Amino acid sequence: MNNLIKLLLIFTISLSLQAENKFESRFGFLSEGTLLSSFKDARVALKVWLEDVAVRYEGKLNIEFYDNSDSLYNALKNNELDMVVLDLPFFFKNKKDILETCDNFWALNMLDDKYSQYYLIAKKSLNAKNFKDIKGKTISLKKGNIGASVWLDKNSLISNKKSSKKITKRILEKKKESTAILNVFFNKSDFAIVRKKTWDIISELNPTISKKLEIVQKSEKIHIPFIGLFRKDINKLSIESFFKLSKDLNEIKGSQHIIALLKFNSLFRVNDDYLKNLDKYYNEYFMLQKKYK
Repeated sequence: MNNLIKLLLIFTISLSLQAENKFESRFGFLSEGTLLSSFKDARVALKVWLEDVAVRYEGKLNIEFYDNSDSLYNALKNNELDMVVLDLPFFFKNKKDILETCDNFWALNMLDDKYSQYYLIAKKSLNAKNFKDIKGKTISLKKGNIGASVWLDKNSLISNKKSSKKITKRILEKKKESTAILNVFFNKSDFAIVRKKTWDIISELNPTISKKLEIVQKSEKIHIPFIGLFRKDINKLSIESFFKLSKDLNEIKGSQHIIALLKFNSLFRVNDDYLKNLDKYYNEYFMLQKKYK
């Protein structure tokens, strides 16, 4: 299920925590990319539905969509939004300004893993050893997974001195990570990049996959799908209620069914030490981009 649905359901539950207090919040998302790349048609319906839920809890929640990260972040700075979800490359390129404007950073704990690890998967018949072997080959990955795209491109720049788009035959974007794996299995693609958890689940369900495919390279276990953040001057009650979910989600009526259905654990705060480590990772990537234009 699309990450946007998971986020909106979390927001819906958080509204119930504030039922005794009238509130108004304004959240912003990108209309394309990590949250909505495969959910265009239902965007308006979800917006109306969530705002209606807020009214039932004697509050008001406005959901706004923006075409690009610049306009989304500018809306936050101009006090038009209280919370936004940004992709990580944009966040780290604008980190200095964002840290002056925002705080209370957060992400989702997906599939029981707080931080994700990426695998480069290939057909065993290729006898691939590392990212040098992606030259002239096709690679499948999930559409909108910016973390996987950055890991691919960064390693291509390190190994081949060229971006992944210049060195590969084609990059195939799929709606599901499982489809990316199956593309390799059925010889529709040479490589795939997927999260460790996805590989573990698929290879366990179908042991034949691990007999034909292999893990060529692994990333560090440091990745998150996006970063959420609040404007510094907003009502602290909204922030406190939002983060209270990480401890109380299992105690809210009906939440167990949602957790089992959507396969997420909780939301969690992104701390300063983690940001420093990921900042180093992205700064290295930006330097490589400049070096090998």
